[in-house]
Amino acid sequence: MAQSPATLTPEMRTLPKLIFMSRWLQLPLYLGLIAAQGVYVWHFLLELWHLIEAAFGSQAAIGMLAKSIGYTGEAVALNETIIMLVVLALILSAVHDFVLGPRAGAPGADPSARVRASWVARINVLVALAIVAFGLSLFR
Repeated sequence: MAQSPATLTPEMRTLPKLIFMSRWLQLPLYLGLIAAQGVYVWHFLLELWHLIEAAFGSQAAIGMLAKSIGYTGEAVALNETIIMLVVLALILSAVHDFVLGPRAGAPGADPSARVRASWVARINVLVALAIVAFGLSLFR
């Protein structure tokens, strides 16, 4: 059984207070994580912009995408097929995570919603495997 605060000795009250105040030691860590996340978001938006430009046929954007992933060969190898597969995987993931998943997990949900969500997930895995296969073929 816990003691009431009135019966605690001053030493016992100091230790919990010290432990509680030590949370401020983590402040620099959290500020650094927030700053790093901001940098990641900026780079993600930049790469997304290049991906959209590449989807509309911009050769400069395809070159920027190839450069950003470290591909040193001919930039035309990153063709429209791979770009469209990546876009398809992103769309399928978003539909699964934000539309079908919450509907399937809702209390009293229709069992067919769960089946639809699982099939979209399976198709997304197949698209991801196709992306990996095309990516591996770039290095041959």
